[in-house]
Amino acid sequence: MITIGTKTVNYSFIEPDILVLDYADNIVIDVAAADENHKLLLEYLKDKPKEFKLLVLVCKNMQVTPEARITTKDYNKELEDVIKCQAIVCPSYLAKVLAYIYMKILAPKYESKTFTNKEKALRYLRSK
Repeated sequence: MITIGTKTVNYSFIEPDILVLDYADNIVIDVAAADENHKLLLEYLKDKPKEFKLLVLVCKNMQVTPEARITTKDYNKELEDVIKCQAIVCPSYLAKVLAYIYMKILAPKYESKTFTNKEKALRYLRSK
């Protein structure tokens, strides 16, 4: 398993069709970080499956600036046709609720569910 990353997130395929985004603890994602993350992700995906499932591991104390939320929304739209579904694992129930609301705002084409347990999230992705 090859892992690549930036100061804020690491990317790796843990299965042929499951990509993990593992965010670092105590981070602030601003537009510059969002740009760096997206550029690296696109480079990483060049020789990977055309469609994949996404496992997002949200960290403790993660903040995304309002400007970066707009930027990441645009980046998510670019990837909608290659993401089959997404599972977001949150460190707390409150973070799970906030992630759920954020995904409703993003309104991606793919199905997205939030969890507080990584194994349950993986079971969900494997069932899709």
